[in-house]
Parts: sequence; structure tokens; C-alpha cells
Amino acid sequence: MDYMLESKKICRDTFMFIHAVFKDRLCSLTRYYLENGLTARTHGNSCKTPQNAFCIDDIQRVVTFVKNFAEQNAILLPGRIPGYKRDDLKLLPSSVSKATIHRLYEESCSSFGVRVVGIKSFYVFWKQYVPNILPMKPMSDLCWTCQKNSNLLIKAANLPLELKTAAVKSAEEHLFRATQERSLYTSKVKSCKDVFTMEGITDLEAPGNVVADCSRTFEAHYSFDFAQQIHYPYNPMQPGPIFFKTPRKIGVFGMMTEGLAKMVLFLLDEASSTGKGANCVISLLNFFFENYGLKETVCHLHADNCSGQNKNNAMMHYLAWRVITGKHKKITLSFLLAGHTKFGPDWCFGLFKKKLKSSKVDCLKDVKTVAKQSSPAGIIVPQLCGDEGGRVFTPMYSWDSFFFPGIFRKMPAIKNIHHVEFYPDGRILCKDFADSETVEHNILKVQPSEVPRELPPQIFPSGLSVDRKNYLFKEIRPFVAEQFQDLVCPRPRTDMDEAVRGPGRRLKKAKGLAARK
Repeated sequence: MDYMLESKKICRDTFMFIHAVFKDRLCSLTRYYLENGLTARTHGNSCKTPQNAFCIDDIQRVVTFVKNFAEQNAILLPGRIPGYKRDDLKLLPSSVSKATIHRLYEESCSSFGVRVVGIKSFYVFWKQYVPNILPMKPMSDLCWTCQKNSNLLIKAANLPLELKTAAVKSAEEHLFRATQERSLYTSKVKSCKDVFTMEGITDLEAPGNVVADCSRTFEAHYSFDFAQQIHYPYNPMQPGPIFFKTPRKIGVFGMMTEGLAKMVLFLLDEASSTGKGANCVISLLNFFFENYGLKETVCHLHADNCSGQNKNNAMMHYLAWRVITGKHKKITLSFLLAGHTKFGPDWCFGLFKKKLKSSKVDCLKDVKTVAKQSSPAGIIVPQLCGDEGGRVFTPMYSWDSFFFPGIFRKMPAIKNIHHVEFYPDGRILCKDFADSETVEHNILKVQPSEVPRELPPQIFPSGLSVDRKNYLFKEIRPFVAEQFQDLVCPRPRTDMDEAVRGPGRRLKKAKGLAARK
């Protein structure tokens, strides 16, 4: 046999070296060519089961073990589960991983002396044969009622059918209520978008525009909520020492116009804050209606079930006051079911904090800039409630003591209701849920004409305490950019400073009088 390379004859050793084959390989290829001609070779193990392949019994043991483990530990919730597309899932506790279950499977196989499937093949068989069994993802804002129902379903796995049925029925009823309230919220948002499209409204009312109340005859939908407070100065690189310190705090409150997908983001610096109670929430709502509201006749509000901020008598009295004084013709306040309160403002809070996470912030002006840049379409409209020195831009009022006890009564069974409608004659219609029976109350003690039209007394912030100023100056000032240090963390004045400063001012004043004479 002759061996050729580019039409030149070479020896066999050079040929094998160039083609990276050994003598045995070359001989076998030669024999195959002489017997079969110029055709593709077929490997000898083709269409044959490897000796180390898993048999059907090995696969069946994996599937059975996973199913039995799920039968004892999985959470079976009726209805669609948030965060998952399938509705037939069996969710294992989030503290149990697939690797943990494989270790338990190994121990079980070792005790019975049967073949153990490796962890990668274990994952493949699990995904292929039982894809509806999954470890649960850790979730935020988990409903406590859902969690109790889930624990009840787990414990009922080995109980009689009657107890299992009762547990599933309880879980189904709760999820039906949550779905019902969510459907109402979704339908209101959709109808509000359709109305705004038909009316040609594309933006919020600009602050300073003088528009009469109830000048637009349509229904608008708003939702509001507090977010977790943020801190500044903030550096995305996060210098190590500041991790253990407490920079300046900013409260974050959002008031969203659902039909326009726009939210006014109120930023409350701790120097100009009066707390996060009912007075703060109502004052911010009032500021929004007066400066950004669309002056609609009918208003529908959605909020969560926080009684300290939203679901209290002060809020009910304020909304009744707005309707009685002609600022709206009708207001409906709805509360989402506790634990199922993810709605429009949370989306905007996420946009804002995502941008903040990668931005360097030294002062309130930087925070406002980040809020503007967090949504290119102008979804978030930032509104400062005050500055670093304690000056107030959005006034706070004492609403809780203004209407009670002389003008309005307390509303009965306020914790159970989820829907309240307010009318100009002082009547309110309450419902526990969207399909519940309506109950009428009258919380007005006086005639509608006797209800005061003026605002309550204003509340002024107490500002930063001396200890807090000293802390910011000593601990936080080094982390602030030099041009903002005196603004964010100024040097606190002491009694000694005032004593030294006082005679100096008096001496300067005396010199000025002498010069004029």
C-alpha cells in the first residue's frame, strides 16, 4: 500500500504521525475499506445498551422515592401559585433542596442494598418524570393565613379524608377571597385606563394649575402605600465602615394614578418628618389631590390593610370630609386582602430602588434625580417633602383630632371591612368583601353644612435631635462628598458656640452704630 501526501509518496510512519493515528487504528480502517469499500463506519456498540445503563427498576425507585417524599412533605395549594406557571404543583418546603433529597435517597438505597443513581442522573429523572414536584422559592410578603393553611394541609396528609377535605376547603375559600379582591382591583385599573384614553388625558395635573374641584365628570383610580425607608449618603461600592452605621433616613411614600401608570414619589427626610402615622398619610393624600389630582367627580382608592396608616377612623373621617365639602361627589376606599397586597406602587418602588442600588447619592437632590432617572418614560414624579435643614414643602396637619369627637363618630367594625363608599350626606356603605352584603352607617354628628371647610392645625416637625446631629457629624460626615458635608451633616451648635457667638454679634452691632453716628 502506498501512502501519499499532496501527491507525494511518504512512509507509513510519517502518514500515521500527520493523521494522528496508531498502527492498530490504521490496520482496522484498512480492513474495513477492503471489505466494505468507501462507506461510513458504524461503531460496534451502536444500538446496544451499555453495561452501566440504568434499568427500569432504578428509574422507578427514583420516581417512587420523590413521590413518597412529596406525599409527606409537599404543600398542595388549590388554585394558581404566585411565581409559578403551572397550577398542579406540589411544592416542597424551601428549606429542602434537591441535593438534600438525593442524600436521603442514597441512605435509603444503601440500607436496602440496591443500586444508587448519581446526583446528575437523579436530577434528570426527576425533571423528566415528576416535573410537578418542586422545592418552594422563598417569597416576600407571604400571607400568614396561606402559611397556616399550608401547614394544615401538610399535617393532613395522613389524616382521614374528611379532615383533608376541610383543610382544602378552608384554603380554597381564602384564595377565592384573595382572587376576588385582586380581580376587582384589576378591573378598576382597566376601566380607568379606558376612561383616560377616551378623555384624552395623558399626564397628571401640573402643580400650580388652578382647576376647580369636580370639574371632570369621570372616575379616577389611585393606589397608595409606604415603601421601606432608604438612607443617604449611599455608595454602590459600600465602604466597609458605613455598613455598621445609620446614615440619614428618608421615608418613601407613593401615590399612583393607575390609569396613567404614573406615581408621585414623596421623599420625607427625617429632619422634616412627623412620623408615618395617619396624619402623615392623610396630609400627603391631601397634597396630592390639591396639586396633582385630576379633579375628578368620583374617586376610587386602593390601599393595604395597615391600620396604623390607612385603615383607621382618621382616614374615614378625612374621606367623608372631602365628599361633604364638595371636593369629590363620591369616594370608594378598598383594601386588598392582608398578605396579598402587591400592586401598582410596589412596581414603581422596585424601579426606583433598582436605580438607587447602582447610583451614588450624597444629598436629597441626588435622590430626587435618581427617582427621575429610574423611569425613562417619566413614570415616577419625585416630590420632596422638605430639605436637609428641616424646611417643609408638603405641610402636615393634625387630622386625627380635628374631626373627632365633635364632628364624626367612630366607624364600627372597621377591622373587618374591605370596601367603604362615602356620600355627601354623611352616609357610608361598608362591605366585608366584594360580594358581601352592604351595611349602611352614618358617622356624621352635625349637619353637612356645619362641617368646617378649613384645614386642621398644621403640625411642624421637631427636626433632628442634638444627639442625632452629633452622630451624623462624627460618624457619617466622612462618607459625604465634600461639597455636601455642611448640608447633610453640619457641625452642630453647642451652648459654648452660642455664648461665643453672642458677644461677637453684639460688639459688631455696636461698632456699626458708632460708625453711622
